[in-house]
Amino acid sequence: MTQADDQRLACQWAVMLGVARTALSRASAVLFGDEAAAEDSMKEAEQALHELREAIEEIEETALATPYGTSASSDVRVTVAVVHLGGDMERLAKLIQQIAEIAWSRRSKRPLPAYLWAAAERMSGGVLALVDRAGETMTLEPTTAEAATALSGQVGEIAEQQRLLDRLLVSEGPPVEVSDAVDVVLLGRCYEGCARHAVSAARHVAMLAT
Repeated sequence: MTQADDQRLACQWAVMLGVARTALSRASAVLFGDEAAAEDSMKEAEQALHELREAIEEIEETALATPYGTSASSDVRVTVAVVHLGGDMERLAKLIQQIAEIAWSRRSKRPLPAYLWAAAERMSGGVLALVDRAGETMTLEPTTAEAATALSGQVGEIAEQQRLLDRLLVSEGPPVEVSDAVDVVLLGRCYEGCARHAVSAARHVAMLAT
């Protein structure tokens, strides 16, 4: 593949991460947004997830068209990057789908205690911001690899927010129903996973710049 091809591929993955970000934002809106708009937010999340899955399949088919073992070294590099990117994007889609399903199911449950809700909402906002930054690094500039690597420390911050949620659940605060605790733990793990896979995707796009 030529440098122009690499650049085009990097742009395609950046667009896909943007679609994933839209899906995550709308799923989060079902959780934390206006109750009256929850149904529309859910539909928008599902539509974005559908677009993401279709785009993953289309780009993988195009980028991996050359049979394994017969490509030039530059194309092997692209193959490695695309296989990892496809895995990251597919995992993002699954995690966002799970967030959306938990968000929708919570509409029929009692609200979580305010302190838990606030912590989960802060984590959601932090992950969305990190996904934005990961997308901004998806170019073939000389600083791409450095910028993508720098995001790893921010994943650690998200992981700490996830651990905070766990600590809040087992603290001596107001009692929490077991089903609510399950939702909070799963949401924390899903949001942390989204952060990790978004940054992983940015690092694999950086492979195209080397």
